[in-house]
Amino acid sequence: MRARHVILAAALALPACSAADTPRGVDISLSGFLGQDPGLQPGAPGAASYVHIEPGIDLARFTAVDLEPPQAWLSEAQRAKIGEDQLAYLLTALDHSLRESLGAHWDLTDRSAPDVLRIRLAICNPPPAGGGLTAFSRLVPYSLIADQPVKASASNFLNLDAVHAEVELLDGSLRLAAFVDRLQGSGSLGTVFPSWADVAGKCSAWGERLVHHLTDYGMVPTRGGPR
Repeated sequence: MRARHVILAAALALPACSAADTPRGVDISLSGFLGQDPGLQPGAPGAASYVHIEPGIDLARFTAVDLEPPQAWLSEAQRAKIGEDQLAYLLTALDHSLRESLGAHWDLTDRSAPDVLRIRLAICNPPPAGGGLTAFSRLVPYSLIADQPVKASASNFLNLDAVHAEVELLDGSLRLAAFVDRLQGSGSLGTVFPSWADVAGKCSAWGERLVHHLTDYGMVPTRGGPR
C-alpha cells in the first residue's frame, strides 16, 4: 500500500469551473501517483497550489508533447460506487480536453526524443476515511461517449469540491517538475452533468492551466501563434 501524504494547500479555484477565484485553505490528500516524497512546496500566487521545480528548469528546447493516458486514483469503495465504465468515460473526457488544449499549441506524439516533453497526470478525490488508493486508466473512443449522459455517481465524484490533478513533467524518465492543481466543484451532490461532452468542457480549465504552466517554464508554442 502506498503511503498517503496530507498537505495543507491554499488551493486556487480554476476560473472555468467556479465563480470564486480567491484562495481557500483545504486539506489535499495525495494519492501516491507522484511517489512517496514528491518534495512539493506551496505555489506562488497564480501558480499551482503546490509545486516542485527542479533548479534551472527551462522547457524552451521542447517542441512536442507526449501526453500519457490520465489516471484516476481511487479507493476500492469509490471504484465500486462510480463504476468502471463511468470512470473510463471520465478519463476519456479528461484526455480529450487535455489533448485539445495542448494540441492547439504543440504537436502531440507518442515518440521519445530530446525535444519531446513527457506529461503524466492523475486525478484524485480521496475519501475522508483514507485507505489505500489504486490507479485506474482505461479509455474508450471519445466519439462513442460524448453525447451520453453522466450518471449521478460520477457527477458526485466531480462535484464534491475535492477533486485535484497531480501532474508530472518529465524529460524521458527524469522529473523536471511536479504540481498539484485543484478543480473547484459545485459542492452539491445534486448536480449532474448533461453529457460527457459537458464534462470535457469543464475539464478544459485544467488543459488551459497546464498550457499556462508550460509556457511559464519556458516552453514556446509552435502552433497557433504566440500566447
